Parts: sequence; structure tokens; C-alpha cells
Amino acid sequence: MENRTCSSGSGKIMPPEQNRNNVAKRRTKIKQKI
Repeated sequence: MENRTCSSGSGKIMPPEQNRNNVAKRRTKIKQKI
């Protein structure tokens, strides 16, 4: 149950600013991999 809320509710609970940070981190990680 906790995993489910973390996965689908995490993005909704988090503010848009935090979401942007997560996306930026993911992009940097992908760039580093390439």
C-alpha cells in the first residue's frame, strides 16, 4: 500500500518546483550515462 501511494501520490503531493527538480536530476543522469 505504501509503495502504491509513493508511486502515484508522490508526484501529486510534491509541489511543481520539486517535480521540476526531479526531472532535471533525471535529465542530468541520462546525460551522464550517454
